[in-house]
Amino acid sequence: MGVVKGLMALNKCGIRIHITQKAGFVLIPRQEADGTFSFVLVDEMLGYKGLPGGRPEKGESREAAAKREAWEETGCRVKTLGILVKEGEEIIFSGAIKLNYSVYEAEIEKGELNSKLQGAKYCSQKDIERFIQDGTLLGSYVWIAILHYYAKENGTVGMSA
Repeated sequence: MGVVKGLMALNKCGIRIHITQKAGFVLIPRQEADGTFSFVLVDEMLGYKGLPGGRPEKGESREAAAKREAWEETGCRVKTLGILVKEGEEIIFSGAIKLNYSVYEAEIEKGELNSKLQGAKYCSQKDIERFIQDGTLLGSYVWIAILHYYAKENGTVGMSA
């Protein structure tokens, strides 16, 4: 985390330096009784929230990394159902990291969320919209598309008011 904070400080001074990282993430949706969807989020460094996932280890695919990291961060084994974002790119942490990522839709295959690991919990669409507005959700651009997709699946239009 010290490196990220250092790069953030340099970027604030006008010196543009970043680390490029590859990562895989899983989107774990749950349909609620009222037909809306909730999604698993975990706590990230510096007060941010994000999808379970992370960087691949040597020789590991993004999908395998996403599944392994989901286990480490949530306590759940997941099964991927398909790919939602094949090659996304976003600058995060005030320009310190350029993230090249994939997002896989997944379902919990085994286990229950363990909030003690990394604050893993289901968050409602309203929670996610609030995190987007206050700037604490990593991948905000992807989340806007995800919320629109799930709202469409649910027969509603766009994000809530």
